[in-house]
Amino acid sequence: MSMTTDGSGLSLVMISTSDAESGRTEMLDRMIDSVAAFAARRPAIQITLLLLMQRSQDPAALAARNWPSFVEVSHVPGRLSLSAARNRLIAEARGRQSFRDDVLVLFPDDDCWYPDGVLEGIYDIFDSRPRLDLWFCRYSSAPLPYLPGGEVPARAAQVTRRASSNTFVFRGRIFADGLGFDETLGVGTPNLGGEDTSVALSAYGRARETLFLDRACIGHRDPDVRFVSRYYRGALFALARNARVPGVRAEFTRKLMVGGYLVLSRRLPLRSFLGDASAGCGNFLRALRSTQS
Repeated sequence: MSMTTDGSGLSLVMISTSDAESGRTEMLDRMIDSVAAFAARRPAIQITLLLLMQRSQDPAALAARNWPSFVEVSHVPGRLSLSAARNRLIAEARGRQSFRDDVLVLFPDDDCWYPDGVLEGIYDIFDSRPRLDLWFCRYSSAPLPYLPGGEVPARAAQVTRRASSNTFVFRGRIFADGLGFDETLGVGTPNLGGEDTSVALSAYGRARETLFLDRACIGHRDPDVRFVSRYYRGALFALARNARVPGVRAEFTRKLMVGGYLVLSRRLPLRSFLGDASAGCGNFLRALRSTQS
């Protein structure tokens, strides 16, 4: 194994997208600055941030922000769903043969950030564990310092409830054989949510080792429980389509029970729940049949 803790063994490929007209460019600057600070502390590590700017009518204005050289910006004049945008960049990275064992793949949102020490901790644990394919932690608007050694082997329940684009990190081999985001799920689709859960569960099902750090070490706005019903359908479908992954059947059953609670608490219309549950069970059964065929 040629990996070393001085930063010469692994490289980072980061995939992100932002809406040039969203007014979030300062948040995007914060995310990029946090990566740049890591790059300054570990100058031997090769970093590439593939950034797709959507609704980008004035590329020159973005160029004037003087982002670091590791940021490679592409532009589209319209809007793509979040999954489609990520898949576009995944395809670009795959064309460069970026998905190898010595590459870490991250998917930061434009409004997340990495406090000092967390990227070092992530890098070092992958560097020391060559079979580690998926790592994730929690996030918070007031992130805590990274503490090494707190990771535990992850269960499907933790992947389902805690893994997100801001916190999961993959070894490149996970994406080498065509894995991507489900373009029927997520922001910009009728199903709104579930895209992060779906790709995380797919990766978990094929990973040699998955570790979870039950600590909010990455910065992002706090989860809002008011959106649980809004994203319910997508989250249910993500579980259903990964029924073959060990531990997911129990999570799917739990999600149906959560839907019942949302109905009783008047946060989800009964008709919507029945439609979601029917479609979700259909997806679940098809996933099981595909495993058996």
